Amino acid sequence: MPNRTASIGDTVQVRNARGKTANIVVTGTQANAGSAPSAPAVGNSGTGGTLTAATYSYRISAVKGGAETLASTAGTTVVGAGSTNSCQITLPGVAGTQYAVYGRVGGSELYMGTSLPGAVLFTDTGAVTPAGALPAADNRIAGNGHHSTGAYVGQPGTAPVVKATTVASVNAYFKY
Repeated sequence: MPNRTASIGDTVQVRNARGKTANIVVTGTQANAGSAPSAPAVGNSGTGGTLTAATYSYRISAVKGGAETLASTAGTTVVGAGSTNSCQITLPGVAGTQYAVYGRVGGSELYMGTSLPGAVLFTDTGAVTPAGALPAADNRIAGNGHHSTGAYVGQPGTAPVVKATTVASVNAYFKY
């Protein structure tokens, strides 16, 4: 079968790493989200939340055009006494890019939320219960052993789900 680039509205056939074949409809294209961001700077305040005294850890990933990068290394802060603390996570603030924030317990950070595009700050008040694993791998679909320039699966903090593809071959597989 010849290779070609799919367009929005096309139905393409893909085969995942387990050999299961599926037909999917192209619903959009992906911008490359790039590399994992640097560790965020994290500060804390004795007011504005319900966090208690502890060491808190946060990691971020860039989300752009449906693609999510791997998560950064952790930024941490030590919160002193009290039970009304909040933590402020500084984001890179790149125009058009959202940031998925993972955090609370160092070494087992979980998804907390996604910023608005271009945001420079995310505040953890303790109101959100973290849930959803860190991105374990680049979440784009790969074709013929190379990353496609326009395919993606999943959303931050969720299991991979096909969202769109421009895979140019039926010999594609999902990276997960």
